[in-house]
Amino acid sequence: MYYTVHQKDIKFGSVRICANRVVHWILSRSLQNCRDFLLIYDLPQNLFTTNPLKKIMLVGIDEAGRGPVIGPLIVCGAAVSEDNLCELEALNLKDSKKYTRKKREELEESIRSVVECKFSEISASEISIQMSKKTLNDIEVELFAQVLLNFSQATEIIVDACDVDAARFGEKICSCAGVPSVISEHKADDTYPIVSAASILAKVRRDRKIDEFKEIYGDFGSGYCSDKKTIAFLKEYLKKEGKLLPIARSSWDTSKRLLQEYYQCSLNHFR
Repeated sequence: MYYTVHQKDIKFGSVRICANRVVHWILSRSLQNCRDFLLIYDLPQNLFTTNPLKKIMLVGIDEAGRGPVIGPLIVCGAAVSEDNLCELEALNLKDSKKYTRKKREELEESIRSVVECKFSEISASEISIQMSKKTLNDIEVELFAQVLLNFSQATEIIVDACDVDAARFGEKICSCAGVPSVISEHKADDTYPIVSAASILAKVRRDRKIDEFKEIYGDFGSGYCSDKKTIAFLKEYLKKEGKLLPIARSSWDTSKRLLQEYYQCSLNHFR
């Protein structure tokens, strides 16, 4: 297993060093041996003030529903203790998008049996309101930070970066959540099992929310801008109701374009 020291990867027993903390446990090395090795890398002496026997809690965070024009954005935080870490890794999880819905739902029970999970979410209408004064990345930073508030005992935090600048995304989460460090990487949901677990749980929860909306409004397809069924549904709803679907994100370019087309058509009708 490879572990991160700032920007460097090292291989050393089962010790994980992140920033100024020892956050993994020691299986086959003594603390003195650990000290001898680490001093080669000129790391701070106060690194060793952390209790090496403290139980780890590994937290992974990911989202579902960033891109669609319809529905909420859901963030899941999944936490696993060292006692259940091997069981989690045995599931061989990967990014939720690589599974069918049926397979994600089959995995849900197994995942929930070994992790603790918490969610934060924001509705389509609230996304549109907030995006008048902040970016989608900023909204996600706040949602990720909200989830972290549930895991005060976290010893290591890994997030799937939503920003093109993964380091910047991690820094903003640290600042917002008041945590000393996070591992922020692109495609973390396909690299770290705990982030894969969060990705799957977030997607399962959002799929069920979408099902609830379809019971109310009808079948609008996937809710993505690239889905012709979704676009046709939004157009028909506008034509019938004279307004955008309540669960659509009015701040999305797709919604703005459809509204503009609708209003232009209405003006032409009265000329």
